Order: sequence, then C-alpha cells, then structure tokens
Amino acid sequence: MTVSRNQPFRLAQDFVSVIEPTIAGLDELKTSSGEQQFSEAETYLLSRLAGVAGIDHWLNDVRVDAAMRVCEMVGVAAARVAQGGTQSLSERELHSCTQSGFQLLQTESGLNDLCDELKRECTRKNL
Repeated sequence: MTVSRNQPFRLAQDFVSVIEPTIAGLDELKTSSGEQQFSEAETYLLSRLAGVAGIDHWLNDVRVDAAMRVCEMVGVAAARVAQGGTQSLSERELHSCTQSGFQLLQTESGLNDLCDELKRECTRKNL
C-alpha cells in the first residue's frame, strides 16, 4: 500500500483513510490469488501467536516478527537471490524462501552449512 505524498499529514496518519481504497478491492484480490497450504514456517508462526508450545526451537527466544524475518532472509540467502533484495521477489518466491529458511534453521548444521557456503562464495568473489 502506498500513501499519497499529496495527502495532508494528519490524513496520512489516519489508518482508515489510508486503507479505505484497498478495502474496496479485497474481493477481487481474494478471487485472483491462488490458494496454498500453510507451510511449516506458517504453522510455527500461528502456534507462536496462539501461545501454544510447539516445537522446541531457538527461534522461540526471539520476537515473532524477528523470527519470521530471520527465516525469510536465510531462505533468500540460500536461494541466492539476495542481490536483488526481497522487493524483487514475488509473494510465492518469498513464501518459498521463508519455508526453506525455516527448514535450514531446524538444525545447527543447516545454518552452519549455509554460512560456510556463503563464505566460500564471498572468498571466490574476493568480497
């Protein structure tokens, strides 16, 4: 969602006035978007939000928003699309990256292996 720069400041701070144009198109968005199953990462997130003790994971010690962002960024790095940043990814690609990041973070070796691979790549590119 984009806030018009021509809006007076007080209106830009008014959530209802900002979101109102988007609400009219929700039915169309729902119709045009495809369905997909919850990933393990999303199931984990829903459990955390519900306060249900899920899997024993170090991400439990991190704020929910930060935990999901870590999964997303690890997945993006693993997919080697980090050069373009997350803005260049489609929703489906970002969904896939978040899930793969979550899977990599299940074990200490998953993250270590990724870090080793990134280090080799940086060394190869003289970064």
